[in-house]
Amino acid sequence: MRKVRMITLSAGPLGVRQPGQVVEVTDEERDALVEGRFASDVVEAAVAPAPAEDATAGGAVEAATAPAPAESATAKKNKGKGGA
Repeated sequence: MRKVRMITLSAGPLGVRQPGQVVEVTDEERDALVEGRFASDVVEAAVAPAPAEDATAGGAVEAATAPAPAESATAKKNKGKGGA
């Protein structure tokens, strides 16, 4: 089984494959899709796992605080002409 990235839409009784989607296919299907330019090979790079951070070894957790709300102006009552 090989992985390919779809270039075009493919739909059939077994499902739909969207452009950009990575799917696992048989070697024969991979050959047909790549030769027809319907898909491209996916080369999986070996990625080293990220080192785990130890919370006691200086991996302090940051805490964010929201700023205080700004003061807002309040509208004064309009007494209108002539007043009461």
